[in-house]
Amino acid sequence: MNRKLAMVAFGGNALLRAGQKGTYEEQLENVQRTCGQLRHLIERGYDLVIGHGNGPQVGNVMLQHEAGRKEFGLPAMPMDFCGAETQGSIAYMIETGLEKVLLEAGIDRCVVSVVTRVEVAADDPM
Repeated sequence: MNRKLAMVAFGGNALLRAGQKGTYEEQLENVQRTCGQLRHLIERGYDLVIGHGNGPQVGNVMLQHEAGRKEFGLPAMPMDFCGAETQGSIAYMIETGLEKVLLEAGIDRCVVSVVTRVEVAADDPM
């Protein structure tokens, strides 16, 4: 059987909407709503590859690490670690949302996440 593939980018509103604080509950609800919108693609036989951003989440996690350092003497983790941490947590929410959609639709499919790494050149001025 020839499978179809769709690349989907989760934009800002897929994770965090204007006026929200970015709580776990808010983000999970937003992700589940977005995953529900993908149901028609899944029902039409598409395999999905979902990409997502994590800028605001990385910033929030870095602030949490810094607060933990100041308040409790816990070591703050570097940005690349915080990036991986938020990639994993967002992937967890997407998996949860997609699995719920698949279960509701009676579709037996696996959901898999991949955490990536990005290396920035040491001489990059940014």
